[in-house]
Amino acid sequence: MGTTLEWSKTIMPSLVTRHSIIASFLFSTLISQNSFAEENDHCTTTEKTFFSCVTKSKKILSLCGIEKNKSIEKLAYRYGKIGKIELDFSPPRPLERFTYNHYARYRTDYLTINFHNRNFKYSIYQNHQEEQTPETTHGVIVSKDTEEFNETNISCMVKTNKIRHLSTLLPCDKNEALGCYTQQTNAEGK
Repeated sequence: MGTTLEWSKTIMPSLVTRHSIIASFLFSTLISQNSFAEENDHCTTTEKTFFSCVTKSKKILSLCGIEKNKSIEKLAYRYGKIGKIELDFSPPRPLERFTYNHYARYRTDYLTINFHNRNFKYSIYQNHQEEQTPETTHGVIVSKDTEEFNETNISCMVKTNKIRHLSTLLPCDKNEALGCYTQQTNAEGK
């Protein structure tokens, strides 16, 4: 009986401590992996990620929003590194500030989500032109509202892409050259 009591007082606590340390390590590793996985965009836990990509300079471009009843209640464009956002454009009435444009023909498809901030226009794009490159390209084109400024194209590698769905929730800017192609437009022959 003395050996059992001695074992439970000396060996058992060290086993419990080892198991606690291993469990703590595994739990912290799991938590850190989940935190890292969520760092693919700038969206909050209450927002849906419509689009997210990473630039060559490791900056992240995200379109985040809240969709309810097939309508956009909130939409935000965020750009920068994780923890250091350089631009957060989150207008109170997104349907008045964000628009889409879409052009499609055989082996070509251009889709943009657009907004104006101060004197600049931002066009988040998804372009596919099979005759030039077989893959689809993504990024943002920033241009000044005046004719003098050359546009800047920041290309990126996509992490999340629901831009086509987002375009169905936004108004089309009919003044843009790309137009307002939709599947319904195509079916009607317009």
